[in-house]
Amino acid sequence: MPEIGLSRYPYSPQLGWSTTRSETFRGCRRRYFYQYYWKFERELPLNRILLLRQLSSAPMIIGQAVHTVLAAVLRRLLKTRDPIDQSRFQVYVGKTILRELQSCSGLMEVYYGERQPVGAADLQPSVLACMEPFLASDRYHWLQEQLADDPPFLIEPPGYGEARLQELKIYAKVDALLQTPTETVILDWKSGRQDPVKHLRQLVGYAAWAEHTLSVEAGRIRCIAAYLQPAYSEVEAQPSKAELDALATEVGGEIARMKLLCADPERNIPLEKEAFPLTENLGFCQHCAFRELCDR
Repeated sequence: MPEIGLSRYPYSPQLGWSTTRSETFRGCRRRYFYQYYWKFERELPLNRILLLRQLSSAPMIIGQAVHTVLAAVLRRLLKTRDPIDQSRFQVYVGKTILRELQSCSGLMEVYYGERQPVGAADLQPSVLACMEPFLASDRYHWLQEQLADDPPFLIEPPGYGEARLQELKIYAKVDALLQTPTETVILDWKSGRQDPVKHLRQLVGYAAWAEHTLSVEAGRIRCIAAYLQPAYSEVEAQPSKAELDALATEVGGEIARMKLLCADPERNIPLEKEAFPLTENLGFCQHCAFRELCDR
């Protein structure tokens, strides 16, 4: 089975763009500082910021577990199309959730007293509620057939997904990609609420990455946001070459604005914290792990 190889890049301190970094930057500059430049905090204990930075949330744990389980399901299809043993599957799901819980410093909702402590068993029904519609979907059966034909593929590639987009340093890590004789299909799993505008922008980013990194013609890239619950559904995008070039221009502009908050852009050293103002949108604070640092 020909797994697609990706270029490896040596470490550099240069700022790298990602959709997550972009959303944080747009949402609140102070959160952006704590998330990406926490080591440069000069007033508060770093261990306190690190604890907050490593907080997760129930939806994030569920989403991460779903992605891990889906990757395992697809890799299983590379070996066999036998029915999944449901009892073993449920044990695997429980262990996956437990590993995700153990990898963070706690849940934000629990830390801020919004819910009681939870364990893997409490979150398992939500993970299964994402998996069951997918395993019964036409897309799963399509993947069974496609992977049986030994196409070039990527499934949750390791690492952070560092890549280049028209010489710009970016991070883009696709959930699943396979190349059929006629097109390159990118699948992006969504375990939370549907947000087509936001997710279509992400899909255009993946398409731009595939065009540049894998040398795929824009017209042969099909991107799919796969919504896993409450019922399986999809949103597709087939961006044009002009749309991919426009995104690269947008990314370049946003990187330039991010660098304006750096005292040393080449080494990605930020200005003082005061240069990163608090958002005026208090609704954004409700989902921020750092809210206690801002008296919010």
